[in-house]
Amino acid sequence: MFFIKKQLGFGSVAIQDKNQKTHCFRVRDKQGFLKLIPIYNGNLYTTKKNNQFKAWLDAFNQYYNTNIPARSAASDPTLNSGWLSGFTDAEGCFTVSVIKRSEKYNQVFVRFVLSQKEEFDLMSKIADLLGGKLHYLKSYNGYNMVVNLTKLRNVISYFKKYPLKTKKHIDYLN
Repeated sequence: MFFIKKQLGFGSVAIQDKNQKTHCFRVRDKQGFLKLIPIYNGNLYTTKKNNQFKAWLDAFNQYYNTNIPARSAASDPTLNSGWLSGFTDAEGCFTVSVIKRSEKYNQVFVRFVLSQKEEFDLMSKIADLLGGKLHYLKSYNGYNMVVNLTKLRNVISYFKKYPLKTKKHIDYLN
């Protein structure tokens, strides 16, 4: 959060939850909002976040008597921006599992997983980009996009170019 504040040059950082050691970045003035709007407007890929942003922008427009139109994403996600890195920081995980197959043989599974409720189209596009497979999870009406060890080359190349910014970076390195 402090990195974001420093990069943007405005806003404040506050403790959100002492026990969980989480913080939040806050912007509370019109000038700060006007700087954030172009960062989000047209750059959100999930339906839920787009709807949340549009509702927020409608409220902003009404409150400040402005008429800034909400834009949809101009394109699909690609491996040529840091968007997937940020999405992974929020929604991804890296796993290693070892299954004992016999006294002499263990099977190791190394996987990169992104999860998202609903959002079939988005998760399919990400799976295509990374060579992953999409799995529907009925328990939460969502999708896991999984890239297994043999297909991790694209994932590794991508995160070298666009490093993770949260503690997920440590999970990735491990």
